[in-house]
Amino acid sequence: MRVIVLGIDGLDANLVIRWRLKTFMQQYYGVHDVRVAVKSNDPLYTPLIWAAFLLGKPAYSCGFDHKLITLRRDQWGYRLPRIFYRVRLKLFGTRNLGIRPILMKLKIYDIKRVIDKAHEIEALPEEALRYTFPEIAKSNGYRVWVKEFPSYNDFRFAEWRARHSEFVGAPIEKILDELEKRYQYSFELLQEAIESADSHDLILYYTPIIDLANHKFYKPRNIKYMTLLANYYKKMEKAVSEAVKQIPESALLILSDHGFDPKTQEHSSQGFWSINVKPPLFPKTILDFKSLILNPVSYTHLRAHET
Repeated sequence: MRVIVLGIDGLDANLVIRWRLKTFMQQYYGVHDVRVAVKSNDPLYTPLIWAAFLLGKPAYSCGFDHKLITLRRDQWGYRLPRIFYRVRLKLFGTRNLGIRPILMKLKIYDIKRVIDKAHEIEALPEEALRYTFPEIAKSNGYRVWVKEFPSYNDFRFAEWRARHSEFVGAPIEKILDELEKRYQYSFELLQEAIESADSHDLILYYTPIIDLANHKFYKPRNIKYMTLLANYYKKMEKAVSEAVKQIPESALLILSDHGFDPKTQEHSSQGFWSINVKPPLFPKTILDFKSLILNPVSYTHLRAHET
């Protein structure tokens, strides 16, 4: 049986259940811990969590952590001589000083260079890629489709994350316009993923649309914002519902890298998962999915039409 993985960034378990989004709530569903993916003092940052998902172990065990991402980003962003950058690291480390907007206005920090290099800044080290389950599946002769996925081959989505500051305090019209653009790209990418099902054994899809909507509209006391948020959850559910009707018999795994805490307005430490067939194990953490996906039970007819 082929395996299709739909990674939906930020899909919050509480909202999925509250709004009874049945396409997401497949026969088996639950929550998994994502805090294990990062160091205790690191933020629950998207590329780090998805990297742990791909590796089946914390990405910091491969040297990929928030410090490395920050170092890479600052090396491209700062236009200061290297001596000043070393002093900054010695005095303040990699922590956010909250002065980047000022430095951008002074042309000391070049956000355009960071955006251009975002896919390299947030990529797993080359030597770690062979331990990810897509690469392991390929090496075992399985046909894998993955066009864009955080930390693995993240191009447009990494650029979007780098542009996040552009939308801080932006008018709601601008935010909705950007959300619609990202939804449309996500929709087209989903169609491409589903169309690849006949010729691939493992399909790996990702969309950031829900996470961006959470950050902008998950305000429980604001009815207008919560209505807008619900609209994007239901819009994405409808897209997935229509897509899965087109696929042949497959194991379909839907999961997120975290939820959202409306009190802190930050990522929560629980992700959501669901699957349409009984899994050989019920995942407890983001690290459990690699073995679940690669389990031979999931591949009963892989390469059947090659023989």
